[in-house]
Amino acid sequence: MFYFVQKYIFIDNTHKKIAFQIKGNLQVYAFRDLINYEVFEDGSSRISGNLGGAIVGSVLMGTTGAILGSSLGQTQEKFIDSLELRIRVNDFKTPEFVYKLINGRTFTYTRMYKKTAEQLRAIIADLEYISNINKLDKEQDNANT
Repeated sequence: MFYFVQKYIFIDNTHKKIAFQIKGNLQVYAFRDLINYEVFEDGSSRISGNLGGAIVGSVLMGTTGAILGSSLGQTQEKFIDSLELRIRVNDFKTPEFVYKLINGRTFTYTRMYKKTAEQLRAIIADLEYISNINKLDKEQDNANT
């Protein structure tokens, strides 16, 4: 049974499946079909992970779930104009799913930004969980051969 991760991503841990909903269509993949993911903030890659291995790049920081590292002592207000999550799968027809989480100027101190960052943190945690499951499955397959 799939459980709701975030608005358009569902996970079935029992059967090791993940589903993505895009424009009303649900596409289902085995955990092993996930390749990697990246978080882009204002067009630049901030976080990436290889779903067959370890995280590459920076990690989510701060108790509020801020994506950018904080600069203590700075008084200017921080904002972002875009935040998106890209998940790549082993599928020739649909190799990438792009979720635009923020699309317009958003200050990092706002409730909307903090809520979105927390949702993103939950998605990343689930993707890293899947990465770990894939790694353990590979190790078990290698041990059995």
